[in-house]
Amino acid sequence: MPPACSPRLVRLDIVLMAEPKLISVVMPTYNHAAFIGGAIGSVLNQTYSNFELIIVDNYSGDNTEAVVTACGDPRIRYVKFLNKGIIAAARNYGIGLAKGEYVAFLDSDDLWLPEKLAAQLEGFSREGNVAMVYSRFRTITGEAVSGEVLPKVEICVSGNIFRTLYLKHFIACSGVMARRDVLERAGGFNEAPAMVAVEDADLWLRIAMGGRIQCASEVPLFLYRVHNANVSQGYTVKFKRAFMLIVKHRKSAGFFNFIEAAALLSASIIRRKLGDVSGMRR
Repeated sequence: MPPACSPRLVRLDIVLMAEPKLISVVMPTYNHAAFIGGAIGSVLNQTYSNFELIIVDNYSGDNTEAVVTACGDPRIRYVKFLNKGIIAAARNYGIGLAKGEYVAFLDSDDLWLPEKLAAQLEGFSREGNVAMVYSRFRTITGEAVSGEVLPKVEICVSGNIFRTLYLKHFIACSGVMARRDVLERAGGFNEAPAMVAVEDADLWLRIAMGGRIQCASEVPLFLYRVHNANVSQGYTVKFKRAFMLIVKHRKSAGFFNFIEAAALLSASIIRRKLGDVSGMRR
């Protein structure tokens, strides 16, 4: 586990690159003083160091600002933005401030592994027209890292993966790096209150309609933290919004994919009622 705000003594930058690509890291936060130091440290600990870290704070009431200030790295930009509980608005605000050719997202309670940015940047060079690169992850509860690797869906899929994404939401926001121009053309995250909890899946689907999505590696590159705050929303609300999402994209998906997606969602509801939550992970 990387210590809070503690970078490596030696950074292994990508060499032989005349002009290293600037990556803008967008980190929305609210009252995460207990976690944000570790999240920042995991960014500073990257083997690829040409990045800016944009922290968008929804006017936290704890000592988040003090934790950020103590990190003291010139690549960190700390801004306050009232998002009224809509995290999509904070992410869009960060995208608007970004100077990099690429934008990566990290929630302030998650952790990146050191090779994450380098591996994803390399993913953009494997094929032409790569719009977005995502990574797999492990879950973490407290300080314990689980042995389970997610997503399980077809391990690591790349290319035109709209159908796969439509049938199963398996890309977590902290695992995404996208071209900034792609994010801007797609219109960013949907800030409608009704899209809360599915705004990221909605954006990935819009990106997948017009560009290649690449899996960085079969090796997990970040740790997704599971705690009460991020599982508190009722499952009934989540199912309603998930159904709304598949309805929204049904024309692009086609009739039979829409029927299959609805059936898979119904099966998830049944599993939930039977107490099997294994199919419910984001």
